[in-house]
Amino acid sequence: SSCSLCGDGMPLRLQLRERIGTLTVPRTQRRWDLHFNISPQQATGHALLVPTLSLEENRRGQALTREDCIDLVLLGFEA
Repeated sequence: SSCSLCGDGMPLRLQLRERIGTLTVPRTQRRWDLHFNISPQQATGHALLVPTLSLEENRRGQALTREDCIDLVLLGFEA
């Protein structure tokens, strides 16, 4: 199954919207994109952190993988 935010037939897909930024987790070298949340879209916050969608392997269902969890823990320690 594909993600409802990145599938080709989805009008709100993240690939059509400008990213806030991109970050790389230093220890794993995995890239993550930051996007404004779709609803409500607020410039002062409410961002989505998603594995970069430019890589085909990240176009998947909305579920955390083991690697995602490792990245999130590492980001928490480095913040």
